Amino acid sequence: IALCGSVCDEFPRVWFRPALMNRQHTEVEVWAEEQFGSAELGDARRTARLVRIATRAAENPSGRLSDVFASSRELDAAYDFVERENTSVVRLENAVGRATASQCAAQPRVRVAVDGSSVSLHDGTNEKGFGRIGTNAAGARGLKVISALAMGADGVPIGLLAQSWWARPDAPSRTVTQKRGDARRKTPDEKETRYWLQTIELSAERLKATDALGWFQLDREADAWPTLLALSQSGHWFTVRSSWDRLLAATGRDKQYLRAHMGAAPAMGSYELEVPARPGRQARTAHMVMRGAEVTLLLRDKRSDRDHPLRVRVVWTHEKGTTPRGEKPLDWMLLTNAPIGSDD
Repeated sequence: IALCGSVCDEFPRVWFRPALMNRQHTEVEVWAEEQFGSAELGDARRTARLVRIATRAAENPSGRLSDVFASSRELDAAYDFVERENTSVVRLENAVGRATASQCAAQPRVRVAVDGSSVSLHDGTNEKGFGRIGTNAAGARGLKVISALAMGADGVPIGLLAQSWWARPDAPSRTVTQKRGDARRKTPDEKETRYWLQTIELSAERLKATDALGWFQLDREADAWPTLLALSQSGHWFTVRSSWDRLLAATGRDKQYLRAHMGAAPAMGSYELEVPARPGRQARTAHMVMRGAEVTLLLRDKRSDRDHPLRVRVVWTHEKGTTPRGEKPLDWMLLTNAPIGSDD
């Protein structure tokens, strides 16, 4: 099977599965084979079972195995699979990530949305190793997850490029000052930042292996100096929504900050944006003005008191003249290494 797969790359690997020989295979079976057929689980039969389980789960998606599988035989086989020690979730994630990366190679440049979320899971006995999610008072249990979703230029998802997850340990309630003090004492590898870095680095490596070009796109939570440095070293484009009024590299005695600098930057153009109504916001057609510049940010590691200069391009788009009384104007400031210079 391996020899045929390596020699006949133009044929889907699904043709070489014994279970699918000599019969018409479905689109779902092909998908399951492409996603999980390369999983290295120590035994080809185990990988074949994984493909069958994924096929059934795609045909009948649900949150529980008991809802996916109708027959007791299939259900017992699925439980046996997931409960075995040699069923490595990391290897499953690796197979899915590499499969997505191979599909990305056909795209001129792939958009990679990286964001975090929480998965709430029931743990009545508190013995399943889940962690705290949300506030201590809420008492919710589950996992924290960061995912990198690859998409085509049209915004249609291609697949999951990388994913990191962890159980957040229980901790006593702390004040904002105490949290900031802890953050300053810890290295990035000791913070949850490491999961952002891991997801970005895995995504970049998998894209590189297929010669695919990526464009990482992240929201304000990613505006941290370790994340920005990792993105700049990834070999791909990135765009991060700015969260901080960062200090710029000094050109004289006076300190200069990003927002003041962008306020003096020339306008690149303008556009109209339809804004829907929601609580605390009126529906309107907002007039948005864009400004662009190239700057050097002075990223500071407060723990070591070390500065990391980073050259980036900045696009600032903000509402002007159409903000209703009592509301804040729309405002997005984006940090990127992608080319800018027009309103296209």
